[in-house]
Amino acid sequence: MDDILIIFDQNKTKEKAIINHENNTDQHLEFKISGKNNAINYLDLSVHGNMNNIDLNIHRKPAYADITIQFSSSHSHEHKLAAFTYYINRMLTLPITKQAEIQEWNMIQWLKIMDSQNT
Repeated sequence: MDDILIIFDQNKTKEKAIINHENNTDQHLEFKISGKNNAINYLDLSVHGNMNNIDLNIHRKPAYADITIQFSSSHSHEHKLAAFTYYINRMLTLPITKQAEIQEWNMIQWLKIMDSQNT
């Protein structure tokens, strides 16, 4: 089943009330709480919440391979740039922290260097 991210005010709603409500919606579904220390990895994001705000960072799973289409391949130019376009767009449009933005930019540059060395 797909993941569901629920963000709520702990002063107004208790997590057990949400789980009880959702688990009583359909007998074939079972909802579980995951995440530790008010942080969770959701899709390609790391979400960390505290009483005042939510911080987002880019998350890469341990199995992430850092592979893009080599520039010397016979693929179209658009296909070669697709991953980099996505990475840059994600970095610029998500409300990630400044530190996360710097880390992501360094990763994008590292990927480009690795691509150029493999050609």
